[in-house]
Amino acid sequence: MDSGDDDGKQPDDPERISRTLPDITEAEKPPRAGTLGQYIDCARAAAGAGVHDLVVDFGQTQAGLAERVDLAGRFL
Repeated sequence: MDSGDDDGKQPDDPERISRTLPDITEAEKPPRAGTLGQYIDCARAAAGAGVHDLVVDFGQTQAGLAERVDLAGRFL
């Protein structure tokens, strides 16, 4: 039997993918909007729950391109 990839997944394990469209604010307003730190905490919780891929679409954030690029860099 194949033991899976080096990432520890078994061949029959389902892929767990999550997508978020963050509305980054200065105030804490979960669950639909929040601070960058709150979104980072949520991403860590998703990883701990078994999410393999997380898609974060900063294109929906009410900010200019330069600020969205900065947010994405800080998120990583």
